Amino acid sequence: MTDITYEQAESLRKAKKYNEATEAFRSLWTNNPKQDVGWRYAHCLRKTGEFAQAEIIANEAIEQFPDNKWAKNELIWTLYDKELKPAKVDGDLERAIRFGKQTLSLNPEGLSLHKISLLVMKVAKSKSRWDIILEWADLLLNDKPSTQARFFNGKKGFSDSEIWYVARAKALYELGMYSEARTFTQKGLITHPKEVYLERTSALSLAKTGQLDEAIVEFKEILRNPKAGWYFKADLAELERQAGNTEKAYQLVCQSLIASRQGNEFKLGAFYTLAEIALDLEKVEIAAAHVKLSKNIRETKGWKLDDNLILLAGKIQTLSTEKNVQLSLPEKTYELTKLCEQSWQDAATSDEQRIHGTISFYSREKPFAFISPDDGGEDVYSSAKDIPSRCKKSGARVDFMREKSFDRKKNKNSFKASYIRCMDE
Repeated sequence: MTDITYEQAESLRKAKKYNEATEAFRSLWTNNPKQDVGWRYAHCLRKTGEFAQAEIIANEAIEQFPDNKWAKNELIWTLYDKELKPAKVDGDLERAIRFGKQTLSLNPEGLSLHKISLLVMKVAKSKSRWDIILEWADLLLNDKPSTQARFFNGKKGFSDSEIWYVARAKALYELGMYSEARTFTQKGLITHPKEVYLERTSALSLAKTGQLDEAIVEFKEILRNPKAGWYFKADLAELERQAGNTEKAYQLVCQSLIASRQGNEFKLGAFYTLAEIALDLEKVEIAAAHVKLSKNIRETKGWKLDDNLILLAGKIQTLSTEKNVQLSLPEKTYELTKLCEQSWQDAATSDEQRIHGTISFYSREKPFAFISPDDGGEDVYSSAKDIPSRCKKSGARVDFMREKSFDRKKNKNSFKASYIRCMDE
């Protein structure tokens, strides 16, 4: 390319014609390197995916013009694309930390600092390295990330600020800094009211500081939040167990497992909690079934057995010997799953009066349905996914439990149907 002017090259760059702009800036940089040209040349190389060459040019620009912050900024983003993003994809924490620290030496600020820190934190989270998460989260204490929500396929996602608050709070909790975690979550909830994961860590931290009854009250309120996951109820079950409410704890953890739509590999923590509670209640076979199911899943996934799981298995064996309980459990995972699922269903509704009714409205096009109770009163709302397949039709006879809920459309307390069964089951 001959006789190209800076203005022409910049016009191509602004028009996002990066291939043409790259050639234009290459000619300018080769013939007469100037500080306004170097970082723009590196920028165009980065945009065309030529990360290695972009890194070389950015370093050349910094060497020739050490005070040019734009060249340093371009090197930061080049390292982000070339090294940090692949480290995130591969879960390579060592690589993420190494190149994260290299970018820190270039004094990133604002968006670049936020993105680098959050990326390293995310990789560290996948390795449960809470110390690393806290170290990198603390870099943003005086330069907090954006509170602007991000959207994915039209759906609202977490803002960078929410991700940072939740991750730092969790790190403080996992590192045993419970008072600090409680204080930090309360600050986060001022910025992000009703952020359910902050509420969860806040209540768990409160329990760890010895205020168990207060934590249970908070958790019950959190469960009213529609964004509270099924495992929140398992958390509450563990708190109720610690408070000595063992029967209630058992019912709660069974309810949480019924509510989950995830595969069994995501339920191992709840299985462990349930097995401990079942053992407290001397439900030896149920405890043993969940421990064996957990072992089967870990073996299938190629995961090592958890030490706590091994200890729990020993306790089960001791108690079964003391009580002269002969354990005869199925070997196959799907048979164990059916056995465990039946125990959840039995426990989840054991102390509650079930209500008979008829599905008064159901449509495949709608995510909800309504059930008309036999005892009269208003129709009860239900999520369509909670209705068994055989009952998904208007006029089907069902029984269910009435559970407290909140009608966001009418902005008032309400009820919803849960643990729905077809009447002929």
